[in-house]
Amino acid sequence: MEADGYSLPVVEVHCEYKASARYDDEIAIETTARLMSPVRMAFDYRVARVEDGMAIATGFTVHASLGTSGRPIRLPARVKEFLV
Repeated sequence: MEADGYSLPVVEVHCEYKASARYDDEIAIETTARLMSPVRMAFDYRVARVEDGMAIATGFTVHASLGTSGRPIRLPARVKEFLV
């Protein structure tokens, strides 16, 4: 997207820690994208230990779509189609 003149800076972050992980734990991160508005999108995250599938953290990030001028710009149609 950056090659096409779009950037997606993070404008909000939230994380809830539910359990601990150890240094040698293998973890899996599941990410789901959702459209919030014509110029905002969010990614939801679930972090789980692979060994037992226990969720150790959940959260989300919100991103604004900016053009090369640094001003908000509508997300490209191909991105919106991917999220719907």
